[in-house]
Amino acid sequence: MESIKLQNVISEMVPPNTTTELGYRLTVSSSAVSLLAADIGATAKYVMLQVQGAAVYCTYDGTTPSATNGIYVNVFEKTVVQRALALRMKFIRVTAADGYVMAQPFNSLAA
Repeated sequence: MESIKLQNVISEMVPPNTTTELGYRLTVSSSAVSLLAADIGATAKYVMLQVQGAAVYCTYDGTTPSATNGIYVNVFEKTVVQRALALRMKFIRVTAADGYVMAQPFNSLAA
């Protein structure tokens, strides 16, 4: 799956359809969680993800994240990925404090 470089992408995103592509807040606690298809509009091609509240570990291949498996993602870091990749990603908190992943779907990028 292709990831999109965030540089200059946010300004090119087409605003989401406010009926079918609502943002979603995923709580990240002590058990691995992932976004569900119902959390991201079916017409969305891309999803902007931002970590809030507390840092998380993340995996992109569907394996369970931990301190020894996955990528450390700090608060307020964000990325844009294709919808299929967003649905494979898993998250778990780093510390005793829960984190959150904000997911904002988009139909397409501006031409």
